[in-house]
Amino acid sequence: TFTNATSDPQTVILRVDVSPACCPSFIYREIEVTVSPMVEIISHTPDLTICEGEDFSLSVEATLASATYQWMLNGNPIAGATDPVYSVTNASAINAGTYTVVVTGPCNVDNADIVVTVNEMPEVTIEIPDEVVCPGSNGYFNIYSTMLPVDVTYTVDNVTTHVTLTNSPTLIETQVLTENALVTVSSVSAGNGCTNDNTVQNIIILTVSDDYTSAGADRTYCQFTNTLEAVE
Repeated sequence: TFTNATSDPQTVILRVDVSPACCPSFIYREIEVTVSPMVEIISHTPDLTICEGEDFSLSVEATLASATYQWMLNGNPIAGATDPVYSVTNASAINAGTYTVVVTGPCNVDNADIVVTVNEMPEVTIEIPDEVVCPGSNGYFNIYSTMLPVDVTYTVDNVTTHVTLTNSPTLIETQVLTENALVTVSSVSAGNGCTNDNTVQNIIILTVSDDYTSAGADRTYCQFTNTLEAVE
């Protein structure tokens, strides 16, 4: 019995002797046999958990240099995925599932499974209510979120605040505003470990009017015989 314990093919010579009792070593035959090694997966990428929009790579290492590879997702072959490394850019929910790499050698097949979980990325939008905000008043805006709860960092007129949202929408009251204020959400973090650092902005526009009319100071009249004159 011969076992090829290397990662390369080995050639052995088998000699068969035909030896009748009367004539020892009367005839023999030699047979050349090439023994190919068995393919075996040595290591592979462990299970992964990533966030939407991230890149990831899966890899496998096998004992046989001449082995061939085929990656599969949820049991379906992935077209063109025939290398020891398979990569995905800008991952989304369709890239989640069980990846199987099938490694084929001349004598056997080995395979390994890798589970990839793609978590949702939290996203928010800002809505400015349709109401009058005058200089010297607090401003208001709504934050809508695709996930709850989320931790949000926002800035209004250079004042940065951190808040945890448990409702969508959530009405936010700002500090007193004296001029139009830019509202910027700079970070949104969810409990699944995903943080969205894409900037979301809107603007609170104050209502300012220079065209106003005053009736002057309060006055008391005995009869409505006086004429009130507007003071510009």
